[in-house]
Amino acid sequence: MKAIVCEMCSSKDVVKDGDFYVCQNCGTKYTPESARKLMVEVEGKVDVSGSTVKVDTTDSVKRTLENARRAKQKEDWEEAEKYYDLVERDEPGNIEAIFYSAYAKAKNTLTSDDIYRRQAVFQSFNNSISIVDDSFDVTKEAELRPMIDQMVADIFALAGSRFVYTVTKDGYGNYKSDNSEDTVILFEKAEHELALSLMNIGAKLKKVHNKATVHYYVLARTVLCTIKNGYGIDKGEYLLWEQYRNSKLTEIAEALTGLDNETVFKIYEEMVEEYDRQHIITKKYADTYKAYHLEMFNKMKAVKPSFDVDSAMERSFSKGEQVTRSDRRSKIIWGTLLGLALIGIIVAIVVTVAVSC
Repeated sequence: MKAIVCEMCSSKDVVKDGDFYVCQNCGTKYTPESARKLMVEVEGKVDVSGSTVKVDTTDSVKRTLENARRAKQKEDWEEAEKYYDLVERDEPGNIEAIFYSAYAKAKNTLTSDDIYRRQAVFQSFNNSISIVDDSFDVTKEAELRPMIDQMVADIFALAGSRFVYTVTKDGYGNYKSDNSEDTVILFEKAEHELALSLMNIGAKLKKVHNKATVHYYVLARTVLCTIKNGYGIDKGEYLLWEQYRNSKLTEIAEALTGLDNETVFKIYEEMVEEYDRQHIITKKYADTYKAYHLEMFNKMKAVKPSFDVDSAMERSFSKGEQVTRSDRRSKIIWGTLLGLALIGIIVAIVVTVAVSC
């Protein structure tokens, strides 16, 4: 099919305005005779009804997407980037192209030790992830779900990728340090950005009372829980990743309350278990420990009425007392051993002095 293509900027957005045809991109005007000379063959269907010339690129986009997916499957990231960029140019709201054009760029940086370029590309990747939820069409949820699931799988694959990094050695050629942690931080930032995007998708679906909201909040929870350290992630008012992650998990639990109480219960239960792994009960912090557990157990009971708060509190403090007694025994043992060691040192010194005299 043919369409009018502006000779100044190559735009196909040419509109008839009175006796002239006007390019909507650069403003160049053409007479009907001149416009006819600019008619060229283009891919797709041309709609010449009305005053605007529109080009239907559906078939072209479909073919380009197929090429992009084949390149991605072969892990030919340069080709994948090229084809996804073409799709994004023709369909700026295509979430597959938005995500994977930037994903392919990020993958391409892993074979070079240029950490500064890698950081810049990953920042662009994070920006792309952050707008996936903006382009998510809730009316096409069933169609888009497999793609979102694949994005989650691929973000995990990215975090597990091998990459080139720089090793620093001392003057003798011995290992001194390396910058591999900088790339691990980039992986975790990307995972975090995807988790936030998934939460936003869940919120959009919840507004239209779509039960699929559960799926996206559960995905967000899964992604958040894979992040180990959270270094470099903007945690707002929270200083520790554990605190920030728990605030996000609480948001997810509150959003799912009434929709999937079983998952909500599990989230709170896992938060308590993680808290117990990170904290050892001591006499000094017993009140804080008790208050946290009581708050969480009451939340668990709210979504599961059969849950026994009193029994759970008793079990938690029973474990805490065992840890405290064990800790006390360890201190006594180590104190005794240290005392014996000091006595031995003193005796040795006395014997040495006596012999020398």
